[in-house]
Amino acid sequence: MSIGFNANLDGSGAVQTNGSDAIQISTSQNVTIPQSLTVNGSIGLPNTFAFKNRFFNGNMQIWQRGTSGFASSNFGPDRWIVYSASGLSASQSTDVPSGFQYSLSLSGTGYPQATQRVESVNCIDLPGQAVTISFWAKQTSGSGPASLGLQFYYAGSTDNWSSPTLIGTAQTFTGTTGWVQYSATFTSLPSQVVNGIQAVFFANTAGAATWLITGAQLEKGFAATTFDVLPFGTQVMLCQRYFCKSSNLDVVATNGATYTNAGMFFSSGGFAYGANNAYLPFVPFPVTMRITPPGVTFINTSLSATPTAGQWSIYNGSTWASSSAMNLQSITSTGFGVQMTGTWSAGVVLTYGAWAASAEIV
Repeated sequence: MSIGFNANLDGSGAVQTNGSDAIQISTSQNVTIPQSLTVNGSIGLPNTFAFKNRFFNGNMQIWQRGTSGFASSNFGPDRWIVYSASGLSASQSTDVPSGFQYSLSLSGTGYPQATQRVESVNCIDLPGQAVTISFWAKQTSGSGPASLGLQFYYAGSTDNWSSPTLIGTAQTFTGTTGWVQYSATFTSLPSQVVNGIQAVFFANTAGAATWLITGAQLEKGFAATTFDVLPFGTQVMLCQRYFCKSSNLDVVATNGATYTNAGMFFSSGGFAYGANNAYLPFVPFPVTMRITPPGVTFINTSLSATPTAGQWSIYNGSTWASSSAMNLQSITSTGFGVQMTGTWSAGVVLTYGAWAASAEIV
């Protein structure tokens, strides 16, 4: 058996065995193996498959709670908690790197930041593994060496964030006034990551800073790969596991608004089983939620003569009235029933209002 190398005048070549090409190399450095390839061991390949990203809404596309005016330590875009020690301004921005539609703009004094917690059931395979966190960021004020930071934590117990533990050390990056992709790799993750993990992205200053973030991704492996773009509807359903509502995705229902506001309120038939008591037996959630929500927020319209915040409008064939109490009769991770008290006659009634439910990891 003979082994040789055949070099061509155009710059291509081939490794040959017994005069036949075993490995062909083109002028563009593409490698072709004409016959079968046997591998003893493993091959490290980049993550090019779907659902590699453990973050949901990493590209900031879903904003069920609105696009601005978020309070510190509350949720902004879906799945993201926003924070600043003072003066927080968090809002949707169309200033983005190529390939993205929206970013999250953060400004404030004292480490303005965005945090996402990954549910424990999505971390079961991570102990002992390496993961890479990547994100796109742009810092319009306060940029410079170590002006951006990343901290990575695991929960103290299953989805319980009362006492998180830092994984490794805080990572810092040089922020610039243009969009840059940053990444950090964490190896040999501890066994406790099965409790859930959390990434905190922040402007690394106690002073004032403004910065933007999008394209956040957490994936297994030692290198950052292309962002995992999911179908929009799929990403919506992933987010609704943690927060959902009756109004349109891009509409925030507000107490006392006109019932004709497009996409804000819904109507449903109910049954007044006795004078002054009505019942809506079951309102389904769009997806099964993470846990049974601890409650449901009700939003009223301006239909009744005396609309009351948090109370639905009830019509019994002659007049509109406002409920005086909204009592959950049953609630599960799939939906709820509600009993309403007020002033109306027995019989079939029409209800008007809106609702929202949260099963976030807090």
